[in-house]
Amino acid sequence: NTQRKKKNSALGAAKKEIELINNNLNVKNEELEQLNSTKDKFFSIIAHDLKNPFNTLLGASQILKLDDGGNSEEDKKELIDIIANDTEKLYNLLENLLFWSRSQTGNLKAKVVDINLQATIFEIANLYKSSYNKKNISVDINIPKEFVVRFDEFMFNTIIRNLLSNAIKFSYYDGKILFSAKEEDNKIHLQIADSGMGIKEENISKLFDESSDYNRLGTDNEKGTGLGLILCRDFAAENGATINVTSKIDKGTTFELVSKKVEEK
Repeated sequence: NTQRKKKNSALGAAKKEIELINNNLNVKNEELEQLNSTKDKFFSIIAHDLKNPFNTLLGASQILKLDDGGNSEEDKKELIDIIANDTEKLYNLLENLLFWSRSQTGNLKAKVVDINLQATIFEIANLYKSSYNKKNISVDINIPKEFVVRFDEFMFNTIIRNLLSNAIKFSYYDGKILFSAKEEDNKIHLQIADSGMGIKEENISKLFDESSDYNRLGTDNEKGTGLGLILCRDFAAENGATINVTSKIDKGTTFELVSKKVEEK
């Protein structure tokens, strides 16, 4: 009986060890699947979303280069606008790709500073003025001037740029975008709300999932990569913040960035 108990105990210990090894293997397999999905998404962006803007730029610039005087001033202005818009989109995409890849390797660390919300968001919104004016979208900023958060400046600006760009992309012509902020439990809840297309409830979780191929065209057939929101999620987490989403179809979407408030000195 004593020998049998020892053998059973040894078998039980061996079984637990095997279960632990299997669990570790399952975790590693999931990590590998996630890495493969991330890699596939990365190459898909490079192959498709970088190629298309370059084709547009090459085509428009060649037309201007070979112009023998047959193009009107209006045609030239339209081509220049195409080049300017696609160059800006290409730059933003490359920037997102660069910093997203760095965040995946753990080489991108937050260097927090005090950021005044009102002043920073006014500055960022002004950069996108031509984009939202094109759709005749009104952008209102209703943020108390004393609200300050502690955040990495580049990461915060990247989050706001991506969220504003998305709001413009999915807003209808003559729509509205509202920046607002409130304080709760010593945290600042910054909201970016649009009155655009909205997102189905079952698709909200896909917005921050690298393995998802969920992507949509904007109200003016604008294309995107799905990378920007993933970058926002990672940058928010790096700064101890969170991003929440609420949405209703054809009513609009609200993104909320929740971060710790900096107390007034």
